[in-house]
Amino acid sequence: MKTGALLCCFTLCLVLSSVTSINNLTKIQDLQNTQFGRQYPRHGLLLLHWFANNIEIDNNNVNLLHQNPNRGDFGFHRYRNYEIDQNSGRSTFPQCPSLSTYYSVGNINNVEVRSMFPSYVTRDYHTSPNNPLRNIDRLVIRVQNNNPRRVEEVYITQHYRDRNRGSGYDPENTYRVSTSLLQQIQNLANQDNNAQQLNNLYRSESGLSPFLTETGYDRNYRILQFSLSQFCSNSKSKTYRFPRSVDPNLQCETPRDIKLEVKSTSKGYARISWSEIPESLVEDNKIGLYKDDRLLTDYSLNGKTFGTEDTSTYLNSGLQVKLLTSDKNEVIWTGPKFNDANGVLPTDLIGNDASLQLYTIDGYACARLFIKKSFTDWENVFYNSWVGFYSSAKDANKQYGEYQYVVKFKKITNQDLSEKYDIREYKSGVAIGPGVQARFLLDKGYTNVAARTKAWDGVISPVWTNDELRK
Repeated sequence: MKTGALLCCFTLCLVLSSVTSINNLTKIQDLQNTQFGRQYPRHGLLLLHWFANNIEIDNNNVNLLHQNPNRGDFGFHRYRNYEIDQNSGRSTFPQCPSLSTYYSVGNINNVEVRSMFPSYVTRDYHTSPNNPLRNIDRLVIRVQNNNPRRVEEVYITQHYRDRNRGSGYDPENTYRVSTSLLQQIQNLANQDNNAQQLNNLYRSESGLSPFLTETGYDRNYRILQFSLSQFCSNSKSKTYRFPRSVDPNLQCETPRDIKLEVKSTSKGYARISWSEIPESLVEDNKIGLYKDDRLLTDYSLNGKTFGTEDTSTYLNSGLQVKLLTSDKNEVIWTGPKFNDANGVLPTDLIGNDASLQLYTIDGYACARLFIKKSFTDWENVFYNSWVGFYSSAKDANKQYGEYQYVVKFKKITNQDLSEKYDIREYKSGVAIGPGVQARFLLDKGYTNVAARTKAWDGVISPVWTNDELRK
């Protein structure tokens, strides 16, 4: 009996010692004691700010995530917590309860994932192409299996800076983030920002600049590196060369949050949009539309700090706007790559384990269905269901431009978006453009609408309301 008791105690000690003790962060200032994203080009703090402003915290301190990790929104993917630290012999996170699952988010190496995030999260990734630190930060969350939007735990972590230690997460730089800290980040949106230079970069993101200030983010280094990466070319002589149209003293001291976007015309062609360009950059420079780093077309700015240009290029995923010098096509600024769904998440079907997303191929409106694999009888349930395409969200359900029965959607076989969902797609002959909407109707009638996508527009990152989250 004594031997068995000792063996049991020894085994329990091994189990307890195999899990890293994780420090709790309860206020924003606690982030000052971590390495997490606190210097350019790391994106961890930007990622945490995005996450905190994409959850709802109810009166019981329950976090309800806007995205669906099961579906792979924003690159969320299952994290199995198998890695063991070579030095300590410990796993990074506590053992996950049987009714919960870990998910990781923040890998922006993938261009499709990168295009889903708002530009402030990924901007430094573009301006530091050879820096090994630009993609090491991650968030890991624990969610309930039966309700994957209900977040039980939130962690910040990072890959090892020393690649010889493996590709896992570093337990010495892993911390648990409290609900209180997330609430503090949300509350900063109502506070004034006194870091004016940093706010030039992030003035469109409420609360981001004061958040970075309170975390002890290295603002001066960030501003310097950002300026040099955008407006200065480092030559072998360590001197900086500027495009002739750029005033180096002005631009390297006062970076701006230039906005370059791909939108759409009413006929499904790409529309170039730009704004917030400094006056010193608009006289002799131009705007260019790219696909896979190949210049498709360009237009002179003609002194305009903001504006739009309609192109003859069909709207497709991967299109990108860049600010160029007129003489040598030197890139001054790069906008985000266009996401085929315009950065908008799928819309859940009421009462069913499925969701509907509007996207585009070659300027045509398309519909994508995410059907949970556990929903095995979906073909029977949706036998008479159809998706209609509408030119306006105000159109009556009978006023569709085209429709298709759900059972005729084509299954995507070569997919890696989600391990828990099957994906089916349909390409219509309706041109994509502002106002276009897709609707899912459950039967052959016109009243039983299970889902309406957001009307197509220039939205880059989705905005959700409390009512939408609870549908």
